[in-house]
Amino acid sequence: MILYNKNYISGKLLIFLIALMILTLIVSFFIDPGSNYNSYPYLIAFLILFFSRPNSKISIYLLGIIIYYSVMFDDQHFSSRAGYMLTFSLTCISLYILPYLTLKDISRNQINNSLIIICYTIIITYFFTSEVSTDISLSRVYFKGFIIPHQFVYLMAIFVHYFLLQKKYLLTVLPIIYSVYVGTRTGMILILLTLFAYFFLMFQAKYRKKILKFIFIILLFIVTLFITENPIQKQITEVFQLLNPTSLLVDSESEESTNFTSNRNVLIIAGVTQIRLDGISPKNFFGRGPRSSYSFIERTLNWNIWFHNDLLEIIFSLGFLNLIIYLKLIISYCKKTKSKFFFFFIMISALTNGFFMYTSFVIIVVHYLTSHEKIRLSN
Repeated sequence: MILYNKNYISGKLLIFLIALMILTLIVSFFIDPGSNYNSYPYLIAFLILFFSRPNSKISIYLLGIIIYYSVMFDDQHFSSRAGYMLTFSLTCISLYILPYLTLKDISRNQINNSLIIICYTIIITYFFTSEVSTDISLSRVYFKGFIIPHQFVYLMAIFVHYFLLQKKYLLTVLPIIYSVYVGTRTGMILILLTLFAYFFLMFQAKYRKKILKFIFIILLFIVTLFITENPIQKQITEVFQLLNPTSLLVDSESEESTNFTSNRNVLIIAGVTQIRLDGISPKNFFGRGPRSSYSFIERTLNWNIWFHNDLLEIIFSLGFLNLIIYLKLIISYCKKTKSKFFFFFIMISALTNGFFMYTSFVIIVVHYLTSHEKIRLSN
């Protein structure tokens, strides 16, 4: 069995890496929450993709910045900096390498069965590990599990997209319902984007009767939800009460405004202000170092958090240079896979909560498996 070479990669190997990453997250949750065990599968995945195209300038550059930014900035927390750079670089190399590779040693049925098992393993594990968050002051119920709610919903949205393309409609029901139930606004938007993208494809394919039937079923389901007392109806109502953009018209530090953005407006203002003050400088071109956003926000706002916005995070920590590379690779990947849906998926998640920090390798590979027929598949 060929694992990988310059032009091929084993589909079974990709499925194994996805399963390994999810399993590592589950195991680390029970053994040592907050640990960096998942860095090891990330490193394995990065090296496999690197050696798939070892002479690529992009691959060499991404390996180089892992070493450079991990070693050159600060003299503490080396493992955290290395893990941060590995996460960013694995996202970039996945976007760059995967469209060039032909899948080997796997069939459509094997892909389908494997992804169904992985999806429902995540759902079942999340259900049994989830609890109401105690660190949220908003009115909605917010569930945390072995991964954070946003991470969970990102994965579910991509699986729903996959199941819809495969016309496995029943498999989409539980991921959609549970994604809404965990209480993330970004998650709801991504689920709606996924459904809209499928409707658009159906219209493009001229399946008008099917699409109208599907819309009727969805509307019937929504009406049923809202005319009866149930947890899903309560959750949707409370979440969308916070989706009030007029609150941004008031003072940026008002309670209404910070509730609408979950304090992201405060983070953005602080970050943009610092970038503007530094002007044309090496800090803005090369960045201030991996995880520098955490120390900056803790120093200025006394919060231990990052910007929750990929564009701002990358400019602040890694500079405009790496932001340009990041955006170029996203656009290139979406063009090669012919997926406008995935471009909007990344941009929405990147701008409202962040993308590359949330098991992005798994998301990209699952999407790649949905697009492999538009690229190359060889059994």
